[in-house]
Formats: sequence, C-alpha cells, structure tokens
Amino acid sequence: MDERTRLEKLRSAQDMYARYLEAERSVLLGQSYSIGDRTLTRANLSDIAAQREYWAAQVTALAENKTGVRFCASYRVTFNLYTTCFKFILYVFLFFVMFIQIN
Repeated sequence: MDERTRLEKLRSAQDMYARYLEAERSVLLGQSYSIGDRTLTRANLSDIAAQREYWAAQVTALAENKTGVRFCASYRVTFNLYTTCFKFILYVFLFFVMFIQIN
C-alpha cells in the first residue's frame, strides 16, 4: 500500500477509534435514562469496548506501517506466551541444577 493510502486509512482508523472511545464514555456516564414516560437505553458496553480495541489495533498497525493486524497480533501473543513459558522452564531447570550442586 502506498504512503498516501496508508495515511488516509490511518486517519480513518483514528477517527473510528475516537468515535468508539466517545461512545464508551457516553455509555459509562449513563447506560440508560428516562424523560417522562420514555426510556432510552444506550448500546452494549462490551460491544463498544471490543470495537474500540479493534480500532486501536488498526491505528497501531497503520502507524507502524504493518498489514494483517489480526494475524500479527495473534502471532505476537502466541509467540510471547511460548517465550514466557520457555523462560520459566529454563529458570526452573537452572534453579534445580544449582540446588543439586549446592547439596
């Protein structure tokens, strides 16, 4: 994608993120309210939060000039999980090796 298209998409994603952030604030301030005998209930907060997170990821990816946000984010989470587990196992192993050498 060329730079101009990326910047247009970035501006659009930033705008959508700002809109969902504002919607989330509105819902947090009052999920529903009544005027006389009429009641207005706002949108579901979890749906708004999920969309806000999606647009935040889009903004981040476009700002970093990356594509495939869902795949990249999923890959990073999986990779970080495996890396963390590997480090933990390594530390436990080293602890036992040191413990055996001391005794």
